[in-house]
Amino acid sequence: MTPLVLLPGMMCDARLFAPQIAAFSGRRTIVCSPMSQHASVAELATDILYHAPERFALAGLSMGGIVAMEILRQAPERVERIALMDTNPLAEVDEVKARRFTQMVSVSEGRLTNVMRDEMKPNYLSDGPNRDEIFRLCMDMALSLGPDVFLSQSRALMNRHDQTDTLRNAHLPALILCGRDDILCPVSRHALMADFLSGATLKIIEGAGHLPVLESPEETNAALACWLENWMNDTLLTLLKKVDTPTVCNAIEVAQGKRGFNAFTRGTMLASDPDSAAMVGYARTARIAAVTPPTETPDVIKARRMAYYRHMSEGPRPAIAVVEDMDFPECIGAYWGEINTNIHKGFGLSGALTNGVMRDLGDLPDGFPVVAGSIGPSHGFVHVKEVGTTVSVFGMQVADSDLIHADQHGELVIPPDVLPILEEAIHKLLDTEKLVLDPARQNGFDFHAFEVAWAAFESART
Repeated sequence: MTPLVLLPGMMCDARLFAPQIAAFSGRRTIVCSPMSQHASVAELATDILYHAPERFALAGLSMGGIVAMEILRQAPERVERIALMDTNPLAEVDEVKARRFTQMVSVSEGRLTNVMRDEMKPNYLSDGPNRDEIFRLCMDMALSLGPDVFLSQSRALMNRHDQTDTLRNAHLPALILCGRDDILCPVSRHALMADFLSGATLKIIEGAGHLPVLESPEETNAALACWLENWMNDTLLTLLKKVDTPTVCNAIEVAQGKRGFNAFTRGTMLASDPDSAAMVGYARTARIAAVTPPTETPDVIKARRMAYYRHMSEGPRPAIAVVEDMDFPECIGAYWGEINTNIHKGFGLSGALTNGVMRDLGDLPDGFPVVAGSIGPSHGFVHVKEVGTTVSVFGMQVADSDLIHADQHGELVIPPDVLPILEEAIHKLLDTEKLVLDPARQNGFDFHAFEVAWAAFESART
């Protein structure tokens, strides 16, 4: 699962994200990067990139959001998705610079407590029930970091660059979130960022100010969970269910602006219901085996089986079970029969994909298609080997929570970076294909009509 890098606001540390760390640390690696080592946004971003995982989800609040945008500018290929919270993409205006300079003078003269207590922190919070407690935490974080950090962060903010072009040029799953009552970074500014970022989701937290991560942690966490695990919107989901996998494969190449997309299955797979709508959902992965009996104790086998079913019952929806049979190509264990398909459908999954075996074809539940490597009568010694791991199905690597599109043609993994423009790409592809298909289906279609249609088709593709 993709690691999550958190960037705190000015004069804050990891305690700012305590509710988020508690909510998400059990499912993914979380890194909260300090921002106290440099006096420029560019240097802070470079340092964070040096220590960050190779590819990661990135969430920043306030100054953390400003640094997050600079990270996106410097290394867009490393950022899988971005959440910008209570922040500002614009360069600092002269009026704010003057006010910040006055604060820096006061802090240099030993009045950090006064500046934080009287000028800055009161503007952070709405009048919620936990205001006093959060205020004390904010003061403690600020005084722990000390005046030197205040001065270096202030210099960084004063001299930051406008990131409007960074947002306009980005194509990735994005969440723009702010408190309704944020005085420092108002809602209008976040609406502007959402307009800049293609396909971004704008979430406004009612009853929160500049720190919704602490003021309204449950609502903020829900928005972050959706951003992390279920970015696809309802319109795109409906469209993906209507089109076949070859169409999606071609549309991804349209979105990427080049041929060569290869995250799809190879070889012939069998569909339990070839006429069913396409399966669309986030992968819930596991590995099984069936040719030889398990070597672990019965208690271990049972515990792993229950862990498997728990894993399948949880996670983002829509979801698809993607199970690798480790005996491939000599698979014998029909894991997907009447009982197991009904269990998984009851869990809310949309279907199953496997390189292994299915059976009971006449007894599988409606609305739960299975695409498998073969059909067979026996379950063998089937047992679960791994849960939530990266699997391989007919030459395609699938990580847990990857977005899958599958039908009778096979399956593919939809790259996260194309999601903001995939709907547009599908419509463009379908409209372009009509330029050839409509004339070809008309009476009297001949070579001259083909030449005209093909010229229009070629022109539309470029």
